[in-house]
Amino acid sequence: MRGGGRHGGIDTGTLDVKPDAKVLRRIAPFLRPYLAHLLTGMFFMLAVSVTGLISPLLMRKAIDTYIKVDKDIVGLTRISIIYLAVYIVNWLCTYWQTYFVSWAGQNIIFNIRQQLFEHLQKLSFNFYDRVEIGRVMSRVTNDVNALSELVSSGILNVVNDVFRLLGIIGIMLFMNVRLSLLTFTTLPLLVLLATKFRWRMHRAYHEVRRKIATVNANLQESISGVRVVQSFTREDANLERFGATNADYMDANMQAARLNSLFGPLVDVIGAIGICMVLWYGGTLVRVGVLSLGTIYAFTSYVNQFYMPIRDLSQVYNTWQSATVSIERIFELLDTKPAVQDAPDAYELPPTRGHVVFDEVTFGYYPERPVLHDICIEAEPGQTVALVGPTGAGKSST
Repeated sequence: MRGGGRHGGIDTGTLDVKPDAKVLRRIAPFLRPYLAHLLTGMFFMLAVSVTGLISPLLMRKAIDTYIKVDKDIVGLTRISIIYLAVYIVNWLCTYWQTYFVSWAGQNIIFNIRQQLFEHLQKLSFNFYDRVEIGRVMSRVTNDVNALSELVSSGILNVVNDVFRLLGIIGIMLFMNVRLSLLTFTTLPLLVLLATKFRWRMHRAYHEVRRKIATVNANLQESISGVRVVQSFTREDANLERFGATNADYMDANMQAARLNSLFGPLVDVIGAIGICMVLWYGGTLVRVGVLSLGTIYAFTSYVNQFYMPIRDLSQVYNTWQSATVSIERIFELLDTKPAVQDAPDAYELPPTRGHVVFDEVTFGYYPERPVLHDICIEAEPGQTVALVGPTGAGKSST
């Protein structure tokens, strides 16, 4: 059975690769062939955002013009139909956004997994002597799956959320500058919160990936050596060892979950503070006639939408932290060079038919002492040839 110390530098320490820009540069070649599908998905994402921004304006029009003032049932019916049409367009755009982004994402992940498998077949024997197979499998399965979340939605959602946030800010400023500035006073708290959690989340997700690799390595080692385990009655010892590894993995997940459970709700609390300030100050403006009821309703809706992209970005940020760790681990494996490499001037082996012919071949381990004399064998492509003879007849030498 394999010992537990043959890591060879894989999964044993903290990766010193910086996330963000470098990570994007490494993954960009995989994204480029599917850029058209990703851009199409982004177009539909932006359409979803635009239709979402129209709805509060329609509600303001309905309240201020057709409900509170004119009580115009025809106009109210007309704007209700427009409101429904906007939501139908929003639904259709959401469908096509999901389709195009998912199609591109799944193809990108397929290519990454294929390249990993191809690279693994080129690595030398000493790599597999140093690294447990379970750790390698973790790179190809768990890390690629974590990356799938980022590729399928994370990157484009960032663009979509930023666009939506800018649109909301523009509309809010157009509707009322003072209420907008009051809402923006919460932004420094959000920036401070994101800065505080950034590297903690990155370290936590790296530890999760490292621990699951250890679990996979332990599991693969125990199952592949189950005959030895049972022969030496090592079941209890192996169970205790796996339990300790499994507990470490659970603790790492709980640490990441604790950070994640703190970050999202804190963003919600800051958002609630912003909405309370708008309701209080905006309500006073409605009472003195500076703002209409429809305007304060629409503005409050936009304030709530203002924090929605920030909440979404916080979730994407968690996905990003998890995925960047996985990207680092994937490319750490892809950057591993085979110990045995072809010479720069090596000739390319031409395609072969597999037709083997020995025509009166004489062979010896020492020139003066041949062990095979005038051997004649022919094996056609796909044909099986069996060598039969007593011990010492020269079957292995042949």
